[in-house]
Amino acid sequence: MLRGLSLGIIGMAVGERRVIHVPWRLGYGRKGKKPKVPPMSDLDFDCSLLFCGVDWKNRCSNTSMSNARREASKRKTKKTKAT
Repeated sequence: MLRGLSLGIIGMAVGERRVIHVPWRLGYGRKGKKPKVPPMSDLDFDCSLLFCGVDWKNRCSNTSMSNARREASKRKTKKTKAT
């Protein structure tokens, strides 16, 4: 998640709506996110907080990203040991 967006949602209550302006330095920075976000672009997000907490029923759906990070970490460790 973008740092500026993370900072912008702090303190939101369930049901609250905010328009969050993220300066380019807290967004995608100098490089941008091609092809949709040009370099050094300020961003505006229209956010509504619908839910806050842990969804225990669908908790397993988030593990795929954790597994991907774990696998990437393993590959990185193997590369550093090989050199």
